Amino acid sequence: MKIYKFKDLTYETKHYEFYQIVLDNCIWCAKPDSLNDPGEFKFKLDCRPSSNTKSLLSQLVEKNGTLKNFPPEISVSFVLESNRLEIIVAPIIENLINECRNSIGIASFSATNNDDHLWNEYGGNGNGVCIEIDIPGEFINKLYHPVHYVSEKVFDIDYFL
Repeated sequence: MKIYKFKDLTYETKHYEFYQIVLDNCIWCAKPDSLNDPGEFKFKLDCRPSSNTKSLLSQLVEKNGTLKNFPPEISVSFVLESNRLEIIVAPIIENLINECRNSIGIASFSATNNDDHLWNEYGGNGNGVCIEIDIPGEFINKLYHPVHYVSEKVFDIDYFL
């Protein structure tokens, strides 16, 4: 599969990223917080328990410890019946998300090389280049993932448990 990377060559200070790709076969990755879309890789957490939540949370409590030395089933029942799930898990998951956001890098590519918006935004208004990269098929959906844009990203608590 061919993917494309647009690079602005207007300013010499930006040339190093182009040289990294062409000469060194390296792609620079950005931290998610540095991307131009402030909502990129941010989401909401839905803490409403499902029919699986009790079992998943029991396994997690058993593995990581219980509340005041109660058996996992009693600890989990207390959490769910007192509606304390979000209070307990939200800070833990927020910390997990922040650790991931600070340890990953993201590189964006295009599936096309003839998009006027991409040329204007990332190709220096036409004063840049579009680099074609051939990706072996076995890397698609493993190392390279298509972006699926949605209006709101909501993850169910069971996904994290």
